[in-house]
Amino acid sequence: MVSQLRQLWNALDLRARMVILGATALCVAALISLLRFSSSVEMTALYTGLAAEDAAAIVEKLKAERVPYRLSDGGSTIAVPQEKVYELRISLAREGLPASGQVGFEIFDRSGLPGTQFSNRVNYQRAL
Repeated sequence: MVSQLRQLWNALDLRARMVILGATALCVAALISLLRFSSSVEMTALYTGLAAEDAAAIVEKLKAERVPYRLSDGGSTIAVPQEKVYELRISLAREGLPASGQVGFEIFDRSGLPGTQFSNRVNYQRAL
């Protein structure tokens, strides 16, 4: 069979050989790109707008757990595989990460005395 293929190849002119080689290279390239595309993991933002300290702490935790991640926006956004986002958020929240961030309704827990109506409205707007 190999000798028959060799005879067929030798019988072809240069243009036919180039067409066959080009088609073979194109098929191989298409197969490689298809395999890369199908094996790529869809990444979703775990946190955005992080402070540098929080991003560093979260990245260290992800490295320790061997979770693949991707940094963007100058390191302030961390993306992880989509199927692990919620599990990681809960795990990181249990450890108090991110430590800094926007203040929510917990601002009302911090004030000892009831504020004025104006300060309560301002705090409510901040919490939202």
